[in-house]
Formats: sequence, C-alpha cells, structure tokens
Amino acid sequence: MSVLISCGLYAQNDFSASGNYYKVSDAEGIEAVFVFNGISAATTITYNASDFSEWQKTDGTFMSNVAQFSPDEGGYRVKTTSGGYHYIWVFDYTNYLVTIDEVKTLWFDEDKCSSLLLEVTFSDNAKKMSYQTETGEKTLPRTFVLTYTDAEWTGGAWVKKNERIEQNYPFTSIAIGSPLCNTSFTLQGDEYAQYFGLQSEYQTDVLQAIAVQAYPKGSISRRDSQTELDQTATTPSSGTSKNCKCKQEVLSTLTETPTIGGSAPLVVDFKSNANEDAADFIEWFITDDANPAKKIRYTDRDFRYTFDNAGSYTVRLVASSPECEYSDSIKVTVLESFLDVPNVFTPNGDGVNDEFRVVYRSLTSFSASVYNRWGRLVARWTDPAKGWNGKINGKIAAPGAYYYVIQAVGADKDKDGKNIEWKCSGDINLLRGKK
Repeated sequence: MSVLISCGLYAQNDFSASGNYYKVSDAEGIEAVFVFNGISAATTITYNASDFSEWQKTDGTFMSNVAQFSPDEGGYRVKTTSGGYHYIWVFDYTNYLVTIDEVKTLWFDEDKCSSLLLEVTFSDNAKKMSYQTETGEKTLPRTFVLTYTDAEWTGGAWVKKNERIEQNYPFTSIAIGSPLCNTSFTLQGDEYAQYFGLQSEYQTDVLQAIAVQAYPKGSISRRDSQTELDQTATTPSSGTSKNCKCKQEVLSTLTETPTIGGSAPLVVDFKSNANEDAADFIEWFITDDANPAKKIRYTDRDFRYTFDNAGSYTVRLVASSPECEYSDSIKVTVLESFLDVPNVFTPNGDGVNDEFRVVYRSLTSFSASVYNRWGRLVARWTDPAKGWNGKINGKIAAPGAYYYVIQAVGADKDKDGKNIEWKCSGDINLLRGKK
C-alpha cells in the first residue's frame, strides 16, 4: 500500500509503481516522489494517462517511449503529446536509512524544573533526501516521533497521559517541558522506515522526575447543626442579635479575601495533591496573619487542623524534590462570633421550630438554662447545636412563658485580647398549636 495525497491539477493515479514503495503526492514543487525500499530490475514506474509521449530524465535525456519503465534513483519527467511535462523523483531508501545511536536526557541548569533537553545522536552516514525542481533543490521531510508519559492534574486527580512530539529530520535535540512523573522516552522514525518495517528506535532508561507541581486544597468538615450560621462561608451572613448583648468592641482581623472560611471551631482537611513521583518532601506552615512570626509546621502530605480562634490565616504548602520546589497558599478566615435567641417555639411535632435553639456562629463555650415561672430549672444544655424540646423530665411542658439565661464565649477577641462574651436572658414562649 502507498500513501496517496492529492497534488495540484493531476490525478492521483497518473503514476503507479511496482515493488515495495511509498508514494508522496504532496512533495513541494513536484508532482510525485517514489521512495523504494531497494531498487532492482523488477522495479517499475508507469504513467497511466492517455497523453503519454516519452520518459526523459529531468535534463531531457531520453529514457523510454513506453509508459512503463525501470528507474534508477534520480529525477524523471513525462513528456505529453501536447508538449507539457510531469515531473517525479525516485529515491532508493536503503541509501538513506537513519540509525538512532543514542538519546541523552539533559537538564537545563538554569531551568531544570521546567525544561528538559533530549540530545539525539544519529549514525554518521545519514543524509538528507534532496531532489531537484524547476525552482531549485528541495528536501523531502522526514519525521521522527518522540513518545513518553507525563502526568496532569485533571478532575481533582493526577492522571497519566501519553505525549507525542513530531520532529523533522535533521535535528540534534528536542526540548520539552520537565515531566511530572517518572518516564522513559522512545524515539522512532522516520515514517518511511516505519512503513517498510525498518524503523530505527531508541528507548532511554526511566528518568526520575524532579519537577514539582501541587494543587493544595482545604475542605471544611461540616457539623450536624441546623442553626449554626456560615459553617462554610468566607464572609459573615447579615443579621443583628436582638436578644443578646455583646459589650466589647470586636477586633476585626480579616486582611484579604480568603479561599475558604466559616464558623469556629473550623475543622479543615488539607490535601497537598502534589505529584508523588517528584514531590518526596512536604511541608505545611500555618500562620496567623495577625501574628506572622508564629508558625505551626506539619510534614504530612495530608492533615486535619482545627482553627479555634477567629481571624485570618495563611496555610502555605512547600512541596519539593532534591532539585525543585513548588509553593502555594490557601487563605483561611474564621468568622467572628454571633448569638441570637428566638422568643417563641412550637414543639408540636410538625418538624418546624419544634425545639428552642439559638442561632449562633463561632462559639467556643456555651451554657443555656431554662426556668419556669416559679424559678425552677426545667432544662440545661452546653452544646449550642442542641436545645430544649419542650419537655420536663420526659413529660410535655405546659404552654406559656419560660425564662432563659444563656452565656457564651466567642472565638473572636476584643482590642484587649480577651475573648468576646455573650449574655442573653429573657422570655421564651412555648406554644403547642396544631400540626
């Protein structure tokens, strides 16, 4: 089989051949090029159109007045009955076979973490496949293919991908990006050798990746709370506490737009997502932006950390190999505290407002007590995510007004460095109603 590509105004079947050959119909400046895997007495080329007059060499030397003839390597033309010419060229590929002697992997000293050079040595007898046209000498392109495996971050995971680079001969080197995974390199070519089953191939030893890339991520662990505000939010939701007092002026510590944030205690799972073949050392640094001199260091690839205090934090990842380093940061904000108390609840079992619960954010401690009209304690709890279900010792409490006292401490601090304190007291109305 030959590769046939339309060229100019001439039909693809104007020329045909016998033997083991590769026909190039898109060569520059000529109608067709025949590349034979060896030329013998049995090798023939035929001009198939009806306007044939004679075969000539490109210099006009007569060759044959028969449409089929046996060529040697070189240039030929068909003279037509109208006096025009069609030009072809013939190569004996056995004279041009290229052998790949060696492929070396060389790091760029100044840019080894992003670039790699493959230095290629070919056999000394390799030469260009040059041919003559009416406008001068041309060279038949010869393509070598470099293949290797690399890694890319896609869909939240590292995925291996096959890379393919085509390089036109002659060349002495191929520059590529520094691979992110261990890989070997295979150079094959050219396309004519591949077609004839004579392909030269060289495979390197496995190269240890040194380039480092990471995609750090922080995921907030959510709590099972129906009334905790902003568990995963970078800015506080709007709202005013109507029934609670916070006398201190809150000291704002937000310095820049965060990546992630929420209500304290903010539990975050950090993942480095670094390319493991190269990134053999991981460091994390957690810095309170209000006190940058103090840092907390971890060396695990992934870890969980709890932010107990409101404020802005920088979590910096440094992933490294013996040769390269990559760093990136995640900005974290822990929101200021908030507390508010409803004035009515309806424990009728309809799933709506069935418990007396506070609305809150970023509390580090909490205590709530409920009393009846005679001052008797009827309920107490210390988890702001919980509440009173309207029962006393397992029995349904009577509708009416009850008195609550709530005290809490926020994760934020005032200008004196003291934690914000919340104090709430007042009536809570228990209404039974209907489902």
